[in-house]
Amino acid sequence: MQDYRAALDEARNRLDSLGFTTPSQLHRQHRIANASASALAALLSSTAAGAAAALTTPGQRQGRGQEQQQEQQQPLGMPRSDLTTFARAMAPLVMANVQDAAAIQLDSINARVHAWRAALGPERWRELRVVVTTGHMPRAGFLPGQYFERMLRENGRTGRTGRTRGSCGGSGDNGGTGADGRGRGDGGEEEVPEKRLFYMEVARPDVAGVLDFLGTHVVDGKAGVEFFGDAGRLHRDILADAAARYLDGMDLPPWP
Repeated sequence: MQDYRAALDEARNRLDSLGFTTPSQLHRQHRIANASASALAALLSSTAAGAAAALTTPGQRQGRGQEQQQEQQQPLGMPRSDLTTFARAMAPLVMANVQDAAAIQLDSINARVHAWRAALGPERWRELRVVVTTGHMPRAGFLPGQYFERMLRENGRTGRTGRTRGSCGGSGDNGGTGADGRGRGDGGEEEVPEKRLFYMEVARPDVAGVLDFLGTHVVDGKAGVEFFGDAGRLHRDILADAAARYLDGMDLPPWP
């Protein structure tokens, strides 16, 4: 905890020099950091007091009687109600940061992909395949994956152009398009579009990796309950919802 406090103090001292885009963003970071510092100080104080009580000698415990026994029954650390109050107060500020982070990441990805398209030229662009690497926890709704699903119109997703996958299907030898806009083969069966987007989860298959995986699930589940009242909220990309909203207004590179 002392290490956390030292790291937090260092971060607080650097906030003004980190180049936040707007004054409101900077003010929000100070609010989060100051509230976190106060909560951490309370946690350390409570833990120290509880530890001191636990180290009291048997004679002292007997002299203090029932009062001492009640103190020892209290768990070390911050009361659960205080932790929940802190987390719920921070949740709107955290989600405002999430909204900003999603927009910044998506704008950066979009600018890079537009540049790639210009550099590749039409012929090579049509051969594009994308592999998105991700850990297990943010796999659902992962921001880069959402971006390329929209751009490539995978899984029926559309970009700002509003064209759905298969809406540009050909005619003649491939059977044209059906009523749902998907290609049809010679026999009238639905033609499955070629997959362009792939996901690869990065994992550590050793014992340490398995324990880390399990610990992440447990901690994220508890954090999700405290901050959002939802044990599953952090079992998907925390940027997922903000990314989906921001993508609705983005000018994505044309595909193909």
